[in-house]
Amino acid sequence: MTGNDDFLVVLPVIKRLRDEAETLRAHDQTALENLEELGEQLRRIVTVLTESGLRA
Repeated sequence: MTGNDDFLVVLPVIKRLRDEAETLRAHDQTALENLEELGEQLRRIVTVLTESGLRA
């Protein structure tokens, strides 16, 4: 295989790598957003507990 044949073999691999990279980025972004939301929920819980402790 040389020239165009090599390109025809490699092209689907390149496409798959791009697709896989996009999938990873999408999953990582979702995981990041979930962690940020959990952090925000934890911050609110700590704030409520702290304020409750100050009132007691």
